[in-house]
Amino acid sequence: MDRFLDPFWNLDQIRGWACSRDPEVVRFAADGLRGALNRPSSSIDVRTAYAAEKAKQAGRDVNLELWNASGWPLPENAFVAPASMEQFADELGVPVFQIYRDASTEVQPPRCEPTEALLEAYARASEFEQNIFVSLVRDSHPGEEPSWLARPAYGALSPEMQQLLASYVNRKAVHGPYRVLRHAPFPIEDYLLQLCRRGVLIAHANLSEHPVARTLTPADWGGLEIVVGGQQRRLSVWRIGRVANSGKGDFENVRVERDAVLREFPAETPPAQRLPIAATDDEARAVIRQALNDSGGFVSQEKGAEIVRDAIPGFPKKRAMRLVKELTGNDKPGPKGPRRNHADNRAR
Repeated sequence: MDRFLDPFWNLDQIRGWACSRDPEVVRFAADGLRGALNRPSSSIDVRTAYAAEKAKQAGRDVNLELWNASGWPLPENAFVAPASMEQFADELGVPVFQIYRDASTEVQPPRCEPTEALLEAYARASEFEQNIFVSLVRDSHPGEEPSWLARPAYGALSPEMQQLLASYVNRKAVHGPYRVLRHAPFPIEDYLLQLCRRGVLIAHANLSEHPVARTLTPADWGGLEIVVGGQQRRLSVWRIGRVANSGKGDFENVRVERDAVLREFPAETPPAQRLPIAATDDEARAVIRQALNDSGGFVSQEKGAEIVRDAIPGFPKKRAMRLVKELTGNDKPGPKGPRRNHADNRAR
């Protein structure tokens, strides 16, 4: 029997799957196999880490997917390689991240503002304009980029997109160091606990020596935590602060429906997120006008951009600041910019 297809998964299977998306990890963490009851979570963690690294090498960063899906802020730490690796990289004349990295490491090239601005505008463009843009650049080589500006499709783009595309074509070479970060491992136990408390994942469990399972409610989870413990050193459910080195947890045989786990942690890479097309300049102007009315006719560029981004998540900050300047005539980004005449600046 394929244990990956079991209708219910234990906590170690869920954690292993969430952090690797590898069916072999789920099979390895299954209960009831020879020696599995004595297999600690630490050995499953080794399998999980190896599978996550293989996925990263193949182009899928599961750790970052978890951070993005959770909506939690992603802490970033400076990348520090062992001294021996630093010396070896110096001898080879290559950056150390080329010879020493793991699944938590991200390498960011120097920023190219024209490229970022163009991609940002493309993400907000209508499907019609996106199709025009794709037809313009499809099957082109880098040396052919200047010819884009002479093609008929270029004239069909909006003035904004034309300007950004021209800036991209005429961009200068980007110089600067690579930025190397090590992303913190995702706190998967905390996230699983949150999902159970919210009722996203419904767990079933047994009280000690009781054959009939019960459903753990969000109220139950309010006083519980998911921690490695017990004589088997497995991922278990305990009352908060009562983790023990004996037993199997305050609730035993905790399990969640496989289909629910796969819905929350899909096997396929999720599609890239796009900014909503509805985040238009006109909507941002309406937000700014309301802010001007509320503040007596003046708002700084920084404050105005903050208000716009609160009302329209993901709206570009620089664009919001330009719109504030357009509506107020305030040339300075800080709070001490010229107020001019409140009556002139007040939204109409």
